[in-house]
Amino acid sequence: FAAGLLAGLISGLPLLLPPNRSVGALSELRSMYPGAVLLHEPGREDPQWPSDWARLAVALPEAGAGHAEPVAVPEPERVVAVAHTSGSTGRPRPAVKSWDCLKRGSAAAIRRFGFDADARLVATVPPQHMYGFELGILVPLFSGTRAWRGMPFYPADVQAALQAMGEGSTLVTTPLHLRALVRSGLEWPRLACIISATAPLDVDLAAEAERLFGAPVMEIYGCTEAGSMASRRTVEEAGWQPYQGMVFDIAEDGRAEVSADWLPERVVPGDLLEPVAGGRFRLVGRQADLVNIAGKRVSLSDLNLRLNAIEGVHDGVFVPPEEEGGRLRAVVVAPELDDRAILDALAAQLDPVFLPRPLYRVERLPRNATGKLPSADLQALLDRLSEQRRA
Repeated sequence: FAAGLLAGLISGLPLLLPPNRSVGALSELRSMYPGAVLLHEPGREDPQWPSDWARLAVALPEAGAGHAEPVAVPEPERVVAVAHTSGSTGRPRPAVKSWDCLKRGSAAAIRRFGFDADARLVATVPPQHMYGFELGILVPLFSGTRAWRGMPFYPADVQAALQAMGEGSTLVTTPLHLRALVRSGLEWPRLACIISATAPLDVDLAAEAERLFGAPVMEIYGCTEAGSMASRRTVEEAGWQPYQGMVFDIAEDGRAEVSADWLPERVVPGDLLEPVAGGRFRLVGRQADLVNIAGKRVSLSDLNLRLNAIEGVHDGVFVPPEEEGGRLRAVVVAPELDDRAILDALAAQLDPVFLPRPLYRVERLPRNATGKLPSADLQALLDRLSEQRRA
């Protein structure tokens, strides 16, 4: 991936970052950018890719082979990448990134976490996602931090990568991936830090990860349009501390605008925020996340945290009612639990009006590589489950 970025810098072509690797997402990008060329690793072709797609396999030489040539530094205003929102809340939208925006935004993250040439980093996050792009590609590029080549997925692969990098490394991951690592039963090297983003992180999971890895677990708050913007240590802080240079203007109704010298325009996060002491802020919930059931408001993110914290629930998500005045629905992966056990655990924490009806059971949720649930994929799953229920 980094080779593709550098090739774009040399050739003057911007790098297009798809919201995920699905054929549907890539097809959508090709319709938006007809002349785009698909870069991929040799042997990693997808048989579903249409034969008329322009492709280029990028093979990297062995370490030490060949020779290096300097790459000219782009002009600050030059567009070097176009990121795209994940599609978890609707149709993906482009976010244009200039060289100055990426460099100065990454510098804010480097300052916050103290990355330098002595640091080592392993990322389990795909680099086409803005979080993975910034932390896994740009931070090493601008700070000299050594990064693991590749994106380990299974717990044993993550363990091998961390052991190869040595104790004191930083792990960049997601809540879904971190949960799998904690539950794997493997022995873990002591780390300098764990960084998590893309979804809210449960405090109990963060505490268990700190115990297993002997390192603080930090969360990043960000979005595709602005990159990472704030952080917190999950087990200690409810409030988020903005990065140096990031300004959050929060209105009384919780809507916010974020500005920084390196951003081309003010960014409106999709969350409702509340200012707290020390220049920090607290997440109240996503603007599209708050639902009203029987006159009572609740955040779907909060419900999802509670659902996934139940012992025996491997994954799960609450879904808004199908129609006005209906009940919440939930889809869970919990092969060892019956419906009654899940509902009893929820009833101990929630108002009865928020208990899901129906409770669907599946083997897996259609999450993408960053652990998010694209809205179209989730809706397709719900349609199938609803049809099966009516049959």
